[in-house]
Amino acid sequence: MKTDSSVVAKNPNDFKYTGISYNLNYKATIDTLGQEISIDGDYSKYTGRENNNFNNQYFDAVGQILKPPYLFRNSTPTTTNIKAAKVDYTYPINKEMKLETGLKSSFVKTDNNFIFETLENNEWTNDNKQSNRFLYDENINAAYAKLSKKFKTTSVQLGLRAEQTNSKGNSLTHNKIVKKHYIDFFPSVFISQTLSKDHDMGFSYSRRIDRPDYESLNPFIYYLDLYSYRYGNPFLTSQYTNSFEVSYSYKKDLNITFGYSHTTDVISNVLLTDTAKKTIFISYQNLATQDAYNINISYPIKITDWWSSNNNLTTYYNKFKTPDILGSPYESGRVSINLNTDQSITLNPTTSVELSGYYQSKQVTGTLLIDPQYSVDLGLKKSLMDKKMDIKLALNDLFKTQRSKITSALPSQQYIVKERWESQIFRLTCTYRFGSNDIKAARKRSGSSETEEKRVKSGG
Repeated sequence: MKTDSSVVAKNPNDFKYTGISYNLNYKATIDTLGQEISIDGDYSKYTGRENNNFNNQYFDAVGQILKPPYLFRNSTPTTTNIKAAKVDYTYPINKEMKLETGLKSSFVKTDNNFIFETLENNEWTNDNKQSNRFLYDENINAAYAKLSKKFKTTSVQLGLRAEQTNSKGNSLTHNKIVKKHYIDFFPSVFISQTLSKDHDMGFSYSRRIDRPDYESLNPFIYYLDLYSYRYGNPFLTSQYTNSFEVSYSYKKDLNITFGYSHTTDVISNVLLTDTAKKTIFISYQNLATQDAYNINISYPIKITDWWSSNNNLTTYYNKFKTPDILGSPYESGRVSINLNTDQSITLNPTTSVELSGYYQSKQVTGTLLIDPQYSVDLGLKKSLMDKKMDIKLALNDLFKTQRSKITSALPSQQYIVKERWESQIFRLTCTYRFGSNDIKAARKRSGSSETEEKRVKSGG
């Protein structure tokens, strides 16, 4: 292969992102039997601004300047406001049976502004054709009921959740409005059975919804460089998954799980090429179905008094199908494995070493084929002052092996995407415990906006 020309790009960026959350919580125990009610109110605001500059210089085959440089920049100020409230009520019917119910409402508003400018005659000029402002409003109202019953060696839990969704996406620049209104029901069943002193089994079924993050719905084009960019899809729909799982446990240590799930309207990143413009772009699309089969085995091993090991192996098969992508049906499946291991070595009563690693074989995700990935982390911990103070040195990606290579699972597409990130990170942390170790820990609970906050991406 002979190079006829090249582009050298310098793309510095400046990124600022802030978030603040407030929570009000009230819990009341109504009687000594365990009847209680809790109320949560949450407000969160996230703001971000990313400024990207693109300086593209063109050279011929021998390194001489081919034509004037092309300079452009974009700015993406974003704001996300989340308001949510929920009420949970627990009613113990008797010692073996309990009823839990609840209500929740959330309101989300996002404002995304994409400003695209080019340098002409030493002045930055806004390109209205590539700039865009997108507003998104969403309201979700939910109610749930969960009934749990304990028998002699069996525990059963039945649940049902209903959700009403109302959303509106408004691209002001392109004058496009997408409205959605729908109601969904999500049943669940969990059964655990004690077979004997050392043997337990379980079964579960659940239906769940995964909504797109707010940035994925934004239709503006975001440039990664001159020849690659991504854009959101305001017509993207939520994906629905029915999951089945059978589990077995031996002495609470050896755990084996068999799982199957069927997902419809799978949310997927799709990489496509434009041969005319010689570019690659990333879009968000819904594929028809995903069928996933998996076997997971986890087992901790105490090798010696000073060396313990925790290991997890997952073997899975993912199969994706959709009737039409680029004018043809698509189907792709692959068997893959994930291996995680953690080794803990005690050098003396106050010093320990932790070594962890993972390996992921080649896998298919949507229309992407991802090459194997692996990494090793190392940590050293020293306890001082009667174990009130811990000093820990940690190095992520010890051998600097974390990288990504992506190719297309679509026969009509040919590309190679190689990525490397700042994975080798050194950390020094110091922890000191004040006061008594007998202080009661804070009760565990979740706020009313956790689900919505997980859909906020930094920068969008």
